[in-house]
Amino acid sequence: MFSIVTRIIVAAGLIATAMPSLAQDPFVYRECMALCTQFKDRPCHVTCSYNACIAEKTRTNFGHGNSRGGLQSSQTDPGAWAAATAACYHWITILQQCGAGTPGAPPECAAGTPGAPPRTVAPQPARFDQPRTAKGNFVDRCYAFASGCDDNNNPSPAAKPSANAFCKSKGYTSVAPGGSQWSYKAPTEIQSSGQFCRDPKGCGGLDYVSCQ
Repeated sequence: MFSIVTRIIVAAGLIATAMPSLAQDPFVYRECMALCTQFKDRPCHVTCSYNACIAEKTRTNFGHGNSRGGLQSSQTDPGAWAAATAACYHWITILQQCGAGTPGAPPECAAGTPGAPPRTVAPQPARFDQPRTAKGNFVDRCYAFASGCDDNNNPSPAAKPSANAFCKSKGYTSVAPGGSQWSYKAPTEIQSSGQFCRDPKGCGGLDYVSCQ
């Protein structure tokens, strides 16, 4: 029963057991899609959704802290594979119906294949305390130099262009309403240009950003 499915997944180098133990499901999905879409006629969305489902169901969180930045990590629980396979089996059912030119194939079969409309898995809402740029600097409250600056007094996402840009760089749609705050600090880095602001009394950096 699994022979067709196994051939499809293995041919693309996408067997679920190869997924990294510390990956969260949205990132497993993206990494899988990046590899899968190099192959023609692969039901990438279905295959990668299955892998992401398995990764999520076998991941065990441990550590201490909270969603505001406490120390947390995760690892794969080998004992969870049987339950995970059962919970994710609906993707196997869909995958068995996928095939090039198969009449009545589910629409999920085409999603994510080369030339097909892209389909993504949105990451879960998250809060980033003291967010940093890729270079490790505080994120400046202004998206561009002295313009496009976040307003602490306006909760609208439209009034927070820098926080919005940060969220989009992490794969989210936007900052949540009222989901950011800034204070004076230095050095900060401007996202649009990579310029720095080094005056602790005049530079504003994001204290936290909640993305959705």
